[in-house]
Amino acid sequence: MVDVYDGKIWKEFLTFNGKDFLNSFRNYGFMLNFDFFQPMKRRKDYSVGVFYLVLLNLPRAERFKWENVIIIGIVPSLSKEPKDLNPFLKPAVKELQCLWKGIRLNSALSRFPLTFKAAVLAVSCDIPAARNFFPGGFGVKRDYSEFDRDKWEPRRNVNHRWLAKKFANIRTQSKRDQFCRDHGITHYSILLDLEYFDAIRFFTIDPMHNLFLGTAKAMFKIWVNNGLPSKDLQKIEDRIKTIEIPSDLGRLPANISANHGSYTAEQWKNWTLLYSLFCLKDILSDEEFKCWQSFVLACKYVCQGVISEADLQIADGLFVKFCKEVETLWKRSYQTKYAPSLSSKRYFNRPWLSFWCFSFQRYNGILGSIPTNKRSVELQLMRRFQLSRFFDEKTLPTLFKDELFPLCTLKNNDKSYEWLENSTWTERYALHNLAVTSPSSKWKRLGK
Repeated sequence: MVDVYDGKIWKEFLTFNGKDFLNSFRNYGFMLNFDFFQPMKRRKDYSVGVFYLVLLNLPRAERFKWENVIIIGIVPSLSKEPKDLNPFLKPAVKELQCLWKGIRLNSALSRFPLTFKAAVLAVSCDIPAARNFFPGGFGVKRDYSEFDRDKWEPRRNVNHRWLAKKFANIRTQSKRDQFCRDHGITHYSILLDLEYFDAIRFFTIDPMHNLFLGTAKAMFKIWVNNGLPSKDLQKIEDRIKTIEIPSDLGRLPANISANHGSYTAEQWKNWTLLYSLFCLKDILSDEEFKCWQSFVLACKYVCQGVISEADLQIADGLFVKFCKEVETLWKRSYQTKYAPSLSSKRYFNRPWLSFWCFSFQRYNGILGSIPTNKRSVELQLMRRFQLSRFFDEKTLPTLFKDELFPLCTLKNNDKSYEWLENSTWTERYALHNLAVTSPSSKWKRLGK
């Protein structure tokens, strides 16, 4: 399996209700992502949410490029996190319903308007964001032990839709609270207004948050909290320094004992896959090391760009083995409460590289780096995004090109001059912003 096209959902959606959908021309599948991020580094209480949409029909190498990402909405910073995203999703759902039925657009494919259709086939986000989409709670009081999945009661889309609609018809708060305790339904998601949407299978548990920001980080905290000696932490740091890795991967920050709490998802990924087994050898006990080894091997399998069903079966067994061993060693099963459920969804959108959230995290960084005046940040972010899209569609004028470029203060043999000559309007606009704030005379000359 190479991409989402080899997954079960894509294959089943080739035909829907007996009619061709993805088999037909000009029909498309989208993936939706939502996440909160902090646009101002010094204000931890100011979080902005963004809805991203990517086109799954594109190859994976093109799908997550910035110019191919669609921002369909920005959620402003609120005094407290909203219970659900229905008010913000409502305009998008109305347009998605129109796309499902088909809209006629002018296209270079024909002299006459053609019908285009599209559907959302996957929602990829972290667990807190999924909770806002998906009615059904996760709580610290729940029991996540007993990893015998044969005893787990699977959820069904039909039953879930029935319960969600029944919950929406309840008017009194006391009855809603009782219904929530009985069935785990906290609200009615407006995504259920899309007739094709499967609330159970279309939501993927993101491996970036699940494996690296979740389990890997939690396990390191367990080792530190259980009294890992400072001399062993120093030994881990010394071993990290001896490992030679490609420069494009980046090294881990120094002083892991003090800085591990601020590791990014990419750094936890590098720690898990590249460093951990070598650094933890003879530091953890044999039982603890073998437990962690099961998790690392499972991650190595699922992080492959091309994965076979046999690899998935092996990784699935390793995840369950790891969870059972954690429960036995530390009696704290909630630390790994999501790993089995992640592996149990292995057939839906495989391989995991086709939908994990690393790209969306980078886009949060791009939006967060846009200079603003710290007021009405959400409006400024959307305007900048729309402006960049406007420039992307424009071509540079060639009239008077030979007469105007020699007037530039840069010399013709300067590499930056060659870049400037071949740049797009979007790149020039970004360069102008840099020239305004940069003290470097080179950037100021380029900005002019």
